[in-house]
Amino acid sequence: MQTEIKNRSQNFLASCIDHTLLKPETRWSQVEQLIAEAQQYNFFGVCLNSSFIKKASVLLQKSSLYNPKLVSVVGFPLGVGT
Repeated sequence: MQTEIKNRSQNFLASCIDHTLLKPETRWSQVEQLIAEAQQYNFFGVCLNSSFIKKASVLLQKSSLYNPKLVSVVGFPLGVGT
């Protein structure tokens, strides 16, 4: 019973997490790793700079695994919002 409750709590918590990578020096290989982790742990979403959204969308469309939501920021202080 305790294990079942713990698993449900962990699954619920994971479903509330946006796995985020917004560093300006982010490389595509890091984005791929972030998406793989989000799929593995069933995170709600992956938050990326807008420059990666299209490529990440294509990657997720090809995947047969759980697909987290793609999230982006607008006007974040990195200068990528313009």
